[in-house]
Amino acid sequence: MPITQIKSDFLTEIEKATLKTRDQEGKPIGIKVTVLDPCFNEFSLFLKKWNMKTTSIYILHQDWTPVLLENNFKENQKLDIWSFRVNEKLYLLLNSNESQEIEESKELKNSTVVSKMKKDEDVKE
Repeated sequence: MPITQIKSDFLTEIEKATLKTRDQEGKPIGIKVTVLDPCFNEFSLFLKKWNMKTTSIYILHQDWTPVLLENNFKENQKLDIWSFRVNEKLYLLLNSNESQEIEESKELKNSTVVSKMKKDEDVKE
């Protein structure tokens, strides 16, 4: 997640300070977050901040395999990531544009079925 693409500040001051901290090997220390997939399955991952040459990015680090297997995410697929807190605990929700498109497609299909049914009723009368 490039920091330049983040639309609102979602971290506390303590979390920001933690993400700036490095371990003895110079690797960034992360904060544990609960990640929800589009079906609201929960995964425990670490949010870390990596400093690149010209910018910084946040990454979700740990074992992505369960998230990928559960959701069929594809390489280079874009996700909207929403943050919220429950009892001060940070959650991140992965919103797949594909799931949105599927829902919109279902709604369109349903509206087509409804309009056909209505026309059929009109014909009967």
